[in-house]
Amino acid sequence: MPRITTPAPGNTISSRVSAFVQHLERYREVTPRLRLVPAERSADPAVLREALERLELEHEELVIAEEELRVQLDAVAAVERTRTNQGVQYREIFDFSPDPLIVTDREASVLEANLAALQMLSIDVRNLQNKPMVTLVDRAAWPDFFAAVATVGAERGVELTLDLKGRRGAECRVALRGALSRDGTRILWSA
Repeated sequence: MPRITTPAPGNTISSRVSAFVQHLERYREVTPRLRLVPAERSADPAVLREALERLELEHEELVIAEEELRVQLDAVAAVERTRTNQGVQYREIFDFSPDPLIVTDREASVLEANLAALQMLSIDVRNLQNKPMVTLVDRAAWPDFFAAVATVGAERGVELTLDLKGRRGAECRVALRGALSRDGTRILWSA
């Protein structure tokens, strides 16, 4: 019986199904050949008939399994299309929101910022990503900002008013609101 090998990491479900189908094709080729073996060439025709019946039964089970895998593959592909569409929609909503939005990790290092935030701070995304958000906060408001970061998970969200500083002397007073993501790994800040 051919062995179905585990595909290397990174292979798609589609390639796994294709490998499975190839194994099925080998069984489809073997079964008719077994029917053609003359009885006089075998030691016991009853044994051959029994083996052939078992192979036919296994073949039918494999055909059913193949169909089930195809149905599951179609379902996975539909979920993947939905996730891709949702990702595109999220990006559009985030990037083009008129409100300045900044996403940080739990320690308040900037992960991403939308166009409105970049424009408000007169800063390029390269100069903002992976930087501590506190570098944008006026030094006098640091204690309030650190307190907000510390309590954002304990409350539904936090809100504070402070001055943000950007590049080329850009400074603005904002009502900064922060909310923790569902998984608790990121903070969404809006101004």
